[in-house]
Amino acid sequence: LVHLANPIPISSQVPRGKEHSPASQEPDLSRVNCDPRHTTRIMISKLANNYEDLQSSLSSIKIHRDVIDDVIAQMLTSSSYDEIIDLSKRAAISRVDIHALLGDYKEMIGAIERAIEDVAEENQAEEQTHYESMMASIDGASSLPLRELALASLILKQEKKYDVALDTATTRASMLARFTAKPSVDPPSDAPSGVPLSTPAPTGAPVAPSQNPLASSSDTQPPATHNTESKPPDDVASTSQRPLLVLPPIKLETFDGSDLTLWPAFKYQLDQLILNRSDLNEVERAFYVRSSLKGTALNLVHSIPTKENFLAKIIHRLEHEYDRRGLTQAKLLQSLLSVRSKSSRLEDQLVAVRAMINIAYSIDKDSGVDGLITQQMIAEHIHKRHIKLIWSKRPKTMMLALELIEDDLRSELELATVVDAFSSPFNPHSHASTSVASGSVSKSKSEASACDTCTASPQTSLSGPPCAFCGTHAYTGKCTQSFSIKEKKEILTRKSLCHSCFSNQHKTNDCVKCCSYCSGKHHTSLCDKPITQSTEDVATQSEVRLTVAEDLTNSSHVATTVHFNTVVQPTQSDTRLFTVAVALTNPRAHTATKAHVLLDHGSQLSLISRDLVNRLELTPIYQSELYLSGFGSSPDVAIYDIVQLDVMTNHGPHRIEAVVKEGDSILPPIHTHSLSKSDLQVAKDIIAFVPYHFTETVAINTDLLIGIGDTLALLDKSKSTKLPSGYRLIVSSIGALVVG
Repeated sequence: LVHLANPIPISSQVPRGKEHSPASQEPDLSRVNCDPRHTTRIMISKLANNYEDLQSSLSSIKIHRDVIDDVIAQMLTSSSYDEIIDLSKRAAISRVDIHALLGDYKEMIGAIERAIEDVAEENQAEEQTHYESMMASIDGASSLPLRELALASLILKQEKKYDVALDTATTRASMLARFTAKPSVDPPSDAPSGVPLSTPAPTGAPVAPSQNPLASSSDTQPPATHNTESKPPDDVASTSQRPLLVLPPIKLETFDGSDLTLWPAFKYQLDQLILNRSDLNEVERAFYVRSSLKGTALNLVHSIPTKENFLAKIIHRLEHEYDRRGLTQAKLLQSLLSVRSKSSRLEDQLVAVRAMINIAYSIDKDSGVDGLITQQMIAEHIHKRHIKLIWSKRPKTMMLALELIEDDLRSELELATVVDAFSSPFNPHSHASTSVASGSVSKSKSEASACDTCTASPQTSLSGPPCAFCGTHAYTGKCTQSFSIKEKKEILTRKSLCHSCFSNQHKTNDCVKCCSYCSGKHHTSLCDKPITQSTEDVATQSEVRLTVAEDLTNSSHVATTVHFNTVVQPTQSDTRLFTVAVALTNPRAHTATKAHVLLDHGSQLSLISRDLVNRLELTPIYQSELYLSGFGSSPDVAIYDIVQLDVMTNHGPHRIEAVVKEGDSILPPIHTHSLSKSDLQVAKDIIAFVPYHFTETVAINTDLLIGIGDTLALLDKSKSTKLPSGYRLIVSSIGALVVG
């Protein structure tokens, strides 16, 4: 602490300029304040050296920023690619150094913050105030902000400016090269007729540099005259007239280490685009290698600095972890054997075989997949009818076998499309529908209810006209293509078809058919209203069955019958189901989202919507051939994806397996009303947070239906409280539910 006799500022006591200094005189002691209680305190921080280091780091950053600014200014006036390449090298070195200094700067700030915490309590507040004042200031020497975020933002703006300047300079150099390029053939001269334009050089004589290169390219070329049009060869002319195109920059693919099979292709990319480039120094190559890594692969080499002589250590660390050829080939074979066609439709078979071809490109020849037995096994995964094709053709490799199946499927699909294009969908004498399904499942006539007979007639379910929406099967009411209700109505209107029975013989208002859900003048598949049903109908609602075929290849297979409850929304009933919003995560990609879940005690399997699968970026762990019925669709045999996901509970993640069901939701919207005030008061006394659907009337779209096994596990040790209205408040590991 410095005690000053005069409380006025120091600058006013001691003027620094000589022009302000009067003649030397004795100080005026009459103004001296001798009272020690009125003193001025000047803060001398114990962390002064740390702040000096910050300012020194900012000065270094300023030097590199000036280099980049100079490069930007020179780029805008450069006229050749060589100049741009030299300038970009200088800028690349400065950009790498700036990022390294910025990392050191961040560590310095962290050290200062930790040092302030270790200061004595009586001085800690002053040190914190001084630190905040410093961070809010601008360094006078470098004119850069001391706050880290502001400094990083300034650096980012300069990098964007550099990128724009580089693109502009490259485009400008390309345009200048096009305008200044000299033609390879000189224009014809006004020489007299019969005089050659160029005299051939004698045999063995050197050609002068100024000679036309085309004149000496062939000794047998006849001399051009004034009356003869001189034309260069086609290949030379096309080369001289071809514009110089500026190719877009190559974007490096990233590698996160989650899929070992992607390492060989990624390593080849590193070798060709980064490691083998002589114009990059070792630090630049190390920087580019690290910038192409993320996830676990980046964490593997995160502690290795990007300095000289450290590039080999980074590559060795990555190769030691991921360059395992035997395991990579095993995973590729496992992926190849797990691919199956989702259904017997030609489109699904084509998707499956193309996925197999993509995997087969990475499998080595000595892996043993080229055998005839393995080829037939893979062909059966697409469709068993391809076994005969493989047996008759006997291709030498797996790739040839897959390409053979692909060509066969493509030909069938093209033929089916042509036949369908020239076939009238309403001609009773036309041949059967060109269905792309190679095997259809017969439908029972007793499927539809009395009012749901608007699906044409039972006799036309399989042999009648093709679907009015997609034309790929013979049952319009059960179309499985991804058409919205609005799109279906537009198609029917455009084709002048009845919206209730899809006939072209009468109008919709004249049709006697109706919707079985709302009794409206439209088909049940076009109903966009919630499914309503009387309370009596709910009590007598028949169960819907889900049958899983264990072995569909045998004629007398034994199927496992799986039951799940049909969810309907009564008109008068106030029934509340086991619905709750929970957090769901992808155990592989570490993505998360929140979705509505229905706990179903009557279901033996869990179902998940395709929309939720896409949101979580889930990938199938295997596929299973299932016989599904219910949810307003006809029974059909198809291959379904099986995925794994985690349900977040109070005790940690709970992993479940679910069957992927196409669509945005599993069930129609479930309507729930708000609880009474007395129920809400009891709920607030028991749980800290009251969900919004307890206080509002909402329509819940179910994204995940959890079967009985996982339902019992999630509701284990839950507490139940009876509410005044008679409902039950269940506090479980995944949240609070009101049921009853």
